Amino acid sequence: MKKSIGFILASFVCCNMQANAYALQTTLYGGISSTDLDMGLLHISSEETDTLHNRNDSQGTIGVGLGWQYDFNQGNGFGLINNVIVGLNYFHFKAEPHGIVWLYGLPQFASFDYHLSLRTNRWLLNGQAELFSFWQTIHPYVEAGIGVSNIRSQYWELPRESGVAEGNLIFSTRTNHQLVYSLGAGIKKQLSPNWILSLAYNFTDFGTIHAGPYDADVVIQQPLDVDVKLHTALLGLSYQWV
Repeated sequence: MKKSIGFILASFVCCNMQANAYALQTTLYGGISSTDLDMGLLHISSEETDTLHNRNDSQGTIGVGLGWQYDFNQGNGFGLINNVIVGLNYFHFKAEPHGIVWLYGLPQFASFDYHLSLRTNRWLLNGQAELFSFWQTIHPYVEAGIGVSNIRSQYWELPRESGVAEGNLIFSTRTNHQLVYSLGAGIKKQLSPNWILSLAYNFTDFGTIHAGPYDADVVIQQPLDVDVKLHTALLGLSYQWV
């Protein structure tokens, strides 16, 4: 009896392994990311709190990914999920969003422009589910990732008009290490048995960073808090080691 049960389980495992395929996949990414910043209040002193009104910046982003694909529908061609890919992704992005400073929060005192330099690196553990095809070689997919990021930021202000010099702020560069998550959706096109082209939208949330610390000459009540998010249109070219 025990031998029979063992034989049945072994047969099931072997058949199940034959019914599914595994493949290593490497991907190069390139695209455009747009910053989505929520600038905090700038607490200069107990008497002065400035507000920041931002213009977001769009710049190029690059990345690379390494994943392991598990095919659910090898040989049958039906089902909601065609395959899943689990792997690691790395992305680099830099930008310089800027805006207007309202001294004391009043628009009539908009005497300065601010600039915020951002340099971001993020490493994500990523999961991707490729769904059923709506054409023979085109598949929609959804993905999610979680990981860590390294963000270097620097904040400074410049007068909007010549002759205004006093009150300039220049913060020294600060590095923040943040937890980060990403959500996305897109489509894939099978170019050949090995090559795959993808186009996707990704949303990334870095959380809140702190601009500063500031130079010894600059005295303010607290560092500037900035909520950092990215919206990215991403093109990917993957090679599958089958």
